[in-house]
Parts: sequence; C-alpha cells; structure tokens
Amino acid sequence: MKEMPPPAPQSATTAPKRRFRPRRVALAVFVFGQLLLWCAYAFGSGVLHPPVDGVPLARIPPSFGAPRDGGRSRHQGIDILAPRGTPVRSAAWGIVVSIEKQPRGGKVVFVLGHGALLFFYAHLNDYAPGLHVGQIVSKGTLLGYVGDSGNAKGVTHLHFETRPAAILFAPIDPLRLMEPRRARPAERILTALATVGEPW
Repeated sequence: MKEMPPPAPQSATTAPKRRFRPRRVALAVFVFGQLLLWCAYAFGSGVLHPPVDGVPLARIPPSFGAPRDGGRSRHQGIDILAPRGTPVRSAAWGIVVSIEKQPRGGKVVFVLGHGALLFFYAHLNDYAPGLHVGQIVSKGTLLGYVGDSGNAKGVTHLHFETRPAAILFAPIDPLRLMEPRRARPAERILTALATVGEPW
C-alpha cells in the first residue's frame, strides 16, 4: 500500500477570510447618506422666496406648531392668507414630484428642492397651466393659484410646509428659512432640530 503524503503545513502568516457583513454595510450606507443630506440642507439651501405673490415675509403670521383638532395635533406648516386666484410660486428650485387631490389638503403640489427639502403647497384653487410631475422649477416659477380646496372651505389661503429629508421629512417652521439673513450651517441644523414637528 502506498502511504499518503502528509498534508502541507499551513503558513502561519495566512490571514483568515473575512466574512461579508451586510448589516455593517447597510449601516455605513445609511450614515453616509444622512451625512450627505445634512450637508445639503446646511450648506445648499438658500433663503426661500415667499410663495404667494404680494404677501411679503412681514405679513405672514407665525402659525407653525399651533394647536389643531382641539389640541390633538399641531399645525405642520404656515397659512398665508390671500384672495382667490393669487399666484403661488415655487419657494426654491427643484423638481415637481407629485400633483394630487387630497381630502384635507385639496389640490396640492409637492416639490423636492434645493437643500434636500420637500415643499408642500396645499388648498390651491387650480394648478399652473401645463404643470406636470418631473418638471424642473426655479425660484419664482408659477405652481398654481390660492384657493380653499380640501378642508379650507371659505378661507382662501396657501398652506405651506417645508420638510428636510435629513430628518426623514418631518416638518420644520418655514418662516425660519425665509428670513433675509442666511443663517450659518450650524445655526440652520440647530433650528431644524429645535422646530421639528410631528411626522406624517
């Protein structure tokens, strides 16, 4: 019988194979993504354009966080009173991601814009002619007209919300982003965290 040759000795310097860890990869991707979103919000977004023609910042009352539904919820945006048919314009450049009719918001437009911010325009009387999903808009582009659609019957106004992607689209006070002096990046982050409202 032939003797089997002894197994070759393993090198002491051979490193063990590393296992693929999908959870660690997913966590790293999430953290990196959040970092990019915060940077986009802190450094990328400029001062917002007041969205209703003829209504300057000084005439917009602070209503973010005001009690609603008998105190069961909080107002997630600001209300800008104006006559029916007043033009509503994009507060910043971005892309129209949704045009909907909702029971509460009525005719609404969603724009994902500068600084990874989602803008919400509600209670419109009508949309701008030719407005469509996927359209690129700039600051001041016509989106629609003030109305009282949805649950705003009898009170013509624009309900306007700002929702940073960095905080998973929870609303923050839009007036803080309309102030003439552009806040420093750290100040913008602290403001967002301090004024964050209820999620969807």
